[in-house]
Amino acid sequence: MAIEPSTGEILAMISSPGYDPNELSISRMRGEVFAKLQSDTLNPLFDRSVMAQYPPGSIFKPILALAAMQEGVLDENKTVFCNGSYNLGGFRRGCHNHPAIHNVSQAIQYSCNTYFFTVYKDVIDDAGYTLPEIGMRKLNSYLTEFGFGKK
Repeated sequence: MAIEPSTGEILAMISSPGYDPNELSISRMRGEVFAKLQSDTLNPLFDRSVMAQYPPGSIFKPILALAAMQEGVLDENKTVFCNGSYNLGGFRRGCHNHPAIHNVSQAIQYSCNTYFFTVYKDVIDDAGYTLPEIGMRKLNSYLTEFGFGKK
């Protein structure tokens, strides 16, 4: 879904996989086509653009990357090894099955959780791991500039 932020206007919506709605026009085959669509394991009748719920993390990733690059914590060609999850202490967050990530562009393209958890940690620990409040203050400043926390 693409939304115009200043007005809330819906610019585009898409759900995948799709189907040909013409196949559901009134005809003798309509019942068979509908039954086939209903039993399809990919659920083409489930409109993901309005019926699904997604966590907002992926839309936050480019903003985190911009803030980290602005602070000099992240280089556009930084490589982060992802073995399918990010692990720190007892915290584990899974990732997607994707090729190796060699730069920010690929990290955004594949929405690599490991990459962005690493970048977040680097931003917070920029002044040293014993002074996370400094990194948090800087990051919060960027988030405020981007309008986070406001309607």
